[in-house]
Amino acid sequence: MVRFAVSGDAGELVGYRSGGGAHVLMLHGGPGLSMDYLEGLVVELADRYEVAVFQQRGLPPSTEDGPFTIARAVADVHAILKGLGWKRSLLLGHSWGGHLALHVAVSRPELLAAAMALDPVGAADDGGLTAFSEALTARAAPERRERLEQLHAIPDAE
Repeated sequence: MVRFAVSGDAGELVGYRSGGGAHVLMLHGGPGLSMDYLEGLVVELADRYEVAVFQQRGLPPSTEDGPFTIARAVADVHAILKGLGWKRSLLLGHSWGGHLALHVAVSRPELLAAAMALDPVGAADDGGLTAFSEALTARAAPERRERLEQLHAIPDAE
């Protein structure tokens, strides 16, 4: 796996890429989760695809600064694809990343060859965000709980 960093207009985004072939950008769940849980899937896909994953804003090694909006997250995906030199990509998102993938597909379809949303949030009511937030906070390491609470306190922009 090869580390990369993309500096955009709203901070640096860091990730890694591996493999060769058609481009696949993976979007992790969260917010507040590390990209690291996708490593096994990256390894599995890297035999047939060039796969990239990046840490979304809010957790190091990417910027911890906002804004934390859908529009910013979509712009971050665009910045990553541009930084990688990928004109179009397959987009694979899990949980929050699946939700983000759907927003990218609607607002920036020219960036995508295809999109897949695995277990995306937002399908009904609050999409399970309240229960997810409580479970995420309960599982977070004590030193990360304060930052997680700060992120939860930010009002939704959209």
